[in-house]
Amino acid sequence: AVVASTRYAHEGEQISFWALAQRAQSFGELLVGYQMRNSIDKTVLNPPYKNKPFVWDRYDLAIIRGEVKVSRASVDTVRNTVHGFVTLEQRTAIKDRSRDNAMGGFGVEGSIGGGAGGQG
Repeated sequence: AVVASTRYAHEGEQISFWALAQRAQSFGELLVGYQMRNSIDKTVLNPPYKNKPFVWDRYDLAIIRGEVKVSRASVDTVRNTVHGFVTLEQRTAIKDRSRDNAMGGFGVEGSIGGGAGGQG
């Protein structure tokens, strides 16, 4: 389902995706992504930077509704899996920044002699 962000956040409130997800959980709902309201842009599922505070006024939220009975072990498994993904995203961002710094800010396509044609 798609719901207005005002279901979980006050107008103008700066709140992270994680905090919205916790509020959704209190309704028995699972927050899985977002999309700009009245837009044809793709819905962002499992977004990066889940801890970054954001004002959600112009966005709708993608949720899964339903009654789910979850054991404590399942909650721990999900929490550990999500933590693993967040850690992976953080490591990838650090690696990308390090690579960009080492290349003087140029990506592979912008490097001298790189890309189609090369030298010679």
